[in-house]
Amino acid sequence: MSNKDEFNRIAASVLENLDESFPIPIRLYAKDYVDETSEESRQLFVYTVEFLSKENLLTFGGGSDEGHQIHLTVLTGKGLSLLNSVPEILQEKSETTPFRQKIKNALKAGSKEALKMVMSQFIQAVVKGEWHLPHLNS
Repeated sequence: MSNKDEFNRIAASVLENLDESFPIPIRLYAKDYVDETSEESRQLFVYTVEFLSKENLLTFGGGSDEGHQIHLTVLTGKGLSLLNSVPEILQEKSETTPFRQKIKNALKAGSKEALKMVMSQFIQAVVKGEWHLPHLNS
């Protein structure tokens, strides 16, 4: 599995878990997302969470030195709003399913291609700011 495929799977699972626990911060354990015995997998887990944090989708209070866990992780207001929104470009195509549901559906189906598509749309929309959310885009 490529790093991008693993990123999509880890990011989708992290976002789903944080959405379900919101507003309570949770501890993310690498073993819940990757093969914890592999240093490369643990690093990918940490880098994925750090990327989501740099994009202001979540915050965290720290982690263990070995990458086994990340403490006090919670969605930001932006992360929560974006999961509940639909990019303008999709609204124009009469698509009204929020990303939180698309992510849940892709994870449940276990389809790498579906997960790849929804996470690609999500990350592109985050980076390009394709949401019409005045309180976030100002």
